[in-house]
Amino acid sequence: MSFLKYQRIPSKPYPIFNRQPLKIHAGWRIQFTSLSNDMDPRQVSPDDEDAWLDFMQDLMYIHYDETFGLDLGWYPEGDPNGAFELQLVTHKDFKKLFSIETRSLNEVLDGIEKITWGVSQGILPTRDREFSIELLVPPIRLQPIKFYQGWTVRHNTFTETDPIKIPPDRPEMWTSLTGDLLRLENDDHDEIRLGWEPGCDPNGRFVLRVFKDGDKEHPTRTIETRKKDEIVDWIEWAELDRL
Repeated sequence: MSFLKYQRIPSKPYPIFNRQPLKIHAGWRIQFTSLSNDMDPRQVSPDDEDAWLDFMQDLMYIHYDETFGLDLGWYPEGDPNGAFELQLVTHKDFKKLFSIETRSLNEVLDGIEKITWGVSQGILPTRDREFSIELLVPPIRLQPIKFYQGWTVRHNTFTETDPIKIPPDRPEMWTSLTGDLLRLENDDHDEIRLGWEPGCDPNGRFVLRVFKDGDKEHPTRTIETRKKDEIVDWIEWAELDRL
C-alpha cells in the first residue's frame, strides 16, 4: 500500500514528475517512456556525466493497435556527441519503416505528434520515396500531456486552446471545447475522461472524471476547473492513481 496514493489530495494540483509532455493522437498505447523535460542535449554540458546517463537507447516505445510501433532512443547511449533516433517500426518484428535522426528535442516532439497522427489516419507507413515528415500537418494542435506506462489514448481532441485567453472577437474558438476532449484507458479498464461542460459554452468549465475497474457509469472522482494548466496536472495525478 502506497502512502502517496492515500495522502490527502491538495486543493490545487502540482506536477509530480518531470516527464516530457507529449502530443499523441488517438489509438496509441504507452508501452514505456522515460523521456524527461530536461533532456535537451543543447542545454546539457558535455562534461555532465550524470546527466548523460539518462540519454539511453530505450527512451520511449508506444504502439498502435499492435501493428505499428514508435520507438525513441539516443545513440550511442550516453554519448554527448550522439543523437535521438525516432523510428516507426512494425510492432511484431521491429522492422524499420521510417526514421528521424536529430539532436533537437523539439524535432523529436514534432515528429511524435505528426507520426502518431499520420498512422492514425492511414497516411503512414508510405512507400513514397519522396515523403517528408513536413508533409504531415495535423488539423488540430493538441495539448501536450504527460503520458505514463500502460495507458491507451482512446480519443484525443484536447487542444492548446486556453478558455481564459479566448478573445471576445473570436467566438469560433469555443467550438474546440467540446464535451468529449480526452479519453484514456489502462490495462485494468480504468478510464479517464475529460470534457468541457456545457460543450462550447463560454461559461463552462473542464470536467475530469475517473472511472475504476470497468465501471463506466459511476466516477470515483470528479474534478472541475476553468484553468487549463490545472486540468493538465490533474490528468497526471489521475494516470498515477493519486486521485
